Amino acid sequence: MKKIIYNTFSNSPKIKSCLNRLFLGNLDTISGFGASAKAMLVSYIAQKYDIPVVVVSPNAVKALSFQNKLDIISEKNSVYFTQQEASPYQEVFSDAQVLKEELETLRRFKSGQVDVLVMPAQALLNIYPDNKFYDKHSLKIELNKEYDISKLAEKLVGIGYRRVSLVTDVGEFSARGDILDVFPISENPVRIEFWGDQVESIRYFDVETQRTVEKTDLTIIEPRYKIVIEDRQEFQNLLKTAYLEHKKNIQPEFNQTLDAWFDNITTSLETELYFEGIEYFSSFLNQGYNTIFDFLPANALVIFDESHEVMTKLELQHKKYIDDYHQIYTEGLALPLPGLNHLDFTVLQDNFKKLKLLNLDSFIGSDDELQGFINCSLVPRLTPGSDDFCDYITDLKNEGYKLIFTTQYPQRVQEILSNCGIDIEKPLKSGFGKKNDPQEPHFTLLKCDLTEGFVSSDLKLALVTDVEMFNRKVKKPTLAKRIARKENIDYIDSINDLQINDYVVHLTHGVGKYVGLSKQEIDDQQKDYLTIE
Repeated sequence: MKKIIYNTFSNSPKIKSCLNRLFLGNLDTISGFGASAKAMLVSYIAQKYDIPVVVVSPNAVKALSFQNKLDIISEKNSVYFTQQEASPYQEVFSDAQVLKEELETLRRFKSGQVDVLVMPAQALLNIYPDNKFYDKHSLKIELNKEYDISKLAEKLVGIGYRRVSLVTDVGEFSARGDILDVFPISENPVRIEFWGDQVESIRYFDVETQRTVEKTDLTIIEPRYKIVIEDRQEFQNLLKTAYLEHKKNIQPEFNQTLDAWFDNITTSLETELYFEGIEYFSSFLNQGYNTIFDFLPANALVIFDESHEVMTKLELQHKKYIDDYHQIYTEGLALPLPGLNHLDFTVLQDNFKKLKLLNLDSFIGSDDELQGFINCSLVPRLTPGSDDFCDYITDLKNEGYKLIFTTQYPQRVQEILSNCGIDIEKPLKSGFGKKNDPQEPHFTLLKCDLTEGFVSSDLKLALVTDVEMFNRKVKKPTLAKRIARKENIDYIDSINDLQINDYVVHLTHGVGKYVGLSKQEIDDQQKDYLTIE
């Protein structure tokens, strides 16, 4: 089977017209698409034009859902952008693992290793140290060169790494005899073995198994935090000057609070260089910063998934950051900063003007001249196998539609379609087919988990999912669910998961064996019933 989606979008005059106008600068919005259709369009654009794409969704849940859909339908490599949960104005430790993932993802996208980057809107407000910061403070270790292990350990502490007996987390290092293990912010864990002072081997290893993953001639260890304190006393003097200046301006009732807060900061700085909340003070030492826009390739297309929601989220989040920041320093719980710890909203808007930007909106906006509209609606929820269901599917076929059925229960759906007079020989296990298949059928049955169908008269395409066929509830994706897998869990989500000869418990009759579905007529209506013996 050919790439049905790719061919369908390629053959649509409206899609051709909209995208031609987009790249000529005469269009910035396409309206009408729902979630699954948007993901198909993004996949098509990334493949057709072979360009990097950034999808910005209003929040993390919608971004995860969008990326999950791309995983299913697209041949392009898509990645969800994980970001810190804490505000940049909270005096807490940043999550080292998340910072590592952020930097790795952005660098992979910039280098072309990621095709589609999906992120929540809030991530656009992030700022990172600039290249000069990393060039200046990163620790470079090369094979066959000589180093003093004790001095390397001192330098690692100086750039924010914590010494431990056994490395398990990002931002840790251990020195045992002639072996130095480091878990950098920008690489896999690295083991450096010495012969005397000479580096004899450098290899990346797996923390769990301790086995070598890859050997290398060079490793670069970047600072753990977004700040590096080279001179403790000088940094303390900077903070004291800012404290004394702030003390002149703060309301008298907050003087005592400010004094107690500064005493605590001074004590923390004397006992440990990188105390909790140290990154709040980054702008005291860092002269420049990078934003997510600095990691975008020149030909990248940025797509807003519901532009009004995205812009509203950005404006509100910026305001919340400013309000939080203003509250803590006016109440004596922090110092005013030389610069913000996030990207100002007005600067963000200026960055948008430099981008190739496309809004994907469900509804038509006010400026029709720069909009394209694709007719796309939801699939009605009809009882599978009913006359209405069969008539609906047959009518779509007769009107020249391609129909894609996506389900977790392909055998059950195959039976339903067969009862409607539609024969599909073999459901595909997953994915949306290969380019070289000789024929493109009217009906395609795929085993996968899309959660929103649609029917588009402009595309002559219909997508029908378990949500429409079985009224299955849509569960919101979470970061934990991206990692967790359910293969080894013994419960079922739906009666469609039942297998012949499975034991079941009937509420009235007790334990029995499931032997299949049977049709029975009750009150002049034929319905499917579970048969238990």
